[in-house]
Amino acid sequence: MKKIMKRLAALAVVSTMTLTTLVGCATTSSVDNSEVVATIGDSQVTAGVANFYLRYQQSGMEELYEMYFGEGFWTAPLTDGSTYAQNLKDQVQKSLHEFYVLEDHMAEYNVTVTDEELAEIDATAEAFVAANSEKVLKAISGEKEIVAEVLRLFVINEKMFQAMTADVNTEVSDDEAAQKRLRYYSKNKTTSENGSTVELSEDELAALKTEMETVLNDAKANGSLEAYGEEHEIETYTLTFDSESTATAKEVIEAADKLKEGEFSEVIDTEYLYYVVQLESEYDQEATDTRKAEIAEERKVEAYSLIAENWLVETKMELNQEAWDKLVVEVLKVLAKEQKEK
Repeated sequence: MKKIMKRLAALAVVSTMTLTTLVGCATTSSVDNSEVVATIGDSQVTAGVANFYLRYQQSGMEELYEMYFGEGFWTAPLTDGSTYAQNLKDQVQKSLHEFYVLEDHMAEYNVTVTDEELAEIDATAEAFVAANSEKVLKAISGEKEIVAEVLRLFVINEKMFQAMTADVNTEVSDDEAAQKRLRYYSKNKTTSENGSTVELSEDELAALKTEMETVLNDAKANGSLEAYGEEHEIETYTLTFDSESTATAKEVIEAADKLKEGEFSEVIDTEYLYYVVQLESEYDQEATDTRKAEIAEERKVEAYSLIAENWLVETKMELNQEAWDKLVVEVLKVLAKEQKEK
């Protein structure tokens, strides 16, 4: 249901963040920060709060997504028929719904926002306003009171999550979390011609497999795929895994899971690549410890979701569609830049 954010840490991030907002080609109506975009129980979500939270989330995506998907990615279609912009707005809408519903249930868990926390929120909001230009603040609804409200919601969300999951068993055994480590070398079964991906012919695939078998045999003779790769200046990569891992092709996981430490699999033929694989470790302690923490967090998220999902069903969000539609992602580019400490 949710990806856990480090919301208390977000206070420090926001306090040092500067945003550059570039107005796009399209023209939008200026946001009326006091307009109500949604009603959730007894709470009213203003356009200012919705816009600032939307731009805060947008700033974390803008540069990275553009690097991978190119300029104008916000209007690119997704598999479900929506766009990246619509997907972001949908997620923001769900988060705002969750924030205010959690606030309604604070008393059930004896959760409060302390005077000290409110003072920190106020100082953080003030620092954010001071770090950004008037033009940027206007575009993102960055008034001090609005920034403070969003930060207050962050704090409530984090404190409620901790309170609602306080009784979850986070002890995870070594056996449950055990991770192995493999090393692999792979080559694509396709090539690129004039910017297009082209499948190799049967003869080319046969030659490629023979090449991979040569790598396998030579690496076996060496005893180490890593050492072989270094000697022949080819890139090999490590991956920690268990039988349920989905980080790579299932054929690779299944083959590696059957190996003893130091053993090699035969050349693995997957849909898109050929692999040479060696099992480097039957038990990777560092990866196992990391997986323990992940499992513990997964248990917390599951317990939290069982409670929160019922609350969200009980307390619906009544959306002012006309006001919500005025918040347009595609016409602004919002870039985040954290200030360096002096």
